[in-house]
Amino acid sequence: ENTVSGTWTHPVTVVGNRAQGPGSSSTNDAISKLTDTAGGGASWGGNQTITVTYRLSGTDIDSEAEAHTRMTMSGGNSVTGYEYDFVPSSHTTIVARWNGTQGSFTVIGDYGNTDPQVDGDIWIYAVTGTNPSISFAATKNSVPLGSVTDATGAGFNTGNPGIGFDANSTDGTV
Repeated sequence: ENTVSGTWTHPVTVVGNRAQGPGSSSTNDAISKLTDTAGGGASWGGNQTITVTYRLSGTDIDSEAEAHTRMTMSGGNSVTGYEYDFVPSSHTTIVARWNGTQGSFTVIGDYGNTDPQVDGDIWIYAVTGTNPSISFAATKNSVPLGSVTDATGAGFNTGNPGIGFDANSTDGTV
């Protein structure tokens, strides 16, 4: 679903076979979620795995690219779910929970220094469990980086996977 409205005004665009998030600002991230159901009609389950190939190119390689799990959108004004943030400028990958309204998010954990981050890195992100204990794991180029847990009870148990780009991304791609 690439139709964002209300407070989110910057959808993800596709150029060739790469997604990118142009021209967003502040917390107005470019976001998109999959609307197709898994398994020929079944809804996306609570356990989700996303594989992403990051493309670091152009002039804005410090941009943050995001992989989303259990993502829901409501009228474009509310987005809930989890995101894995690949952040070359800070040499890390973090997990954050979107709480609904634009700008309302909670950082759940940090995988620490994930250098070197290079064009073509393949990341696998997985989310498992239900409230109140939801776990997140990350793997970079077949090397497990560990796991992070959201044990607050504020987690989201359903939703579709998706992608996004942090505000001010102009040409970071996935």
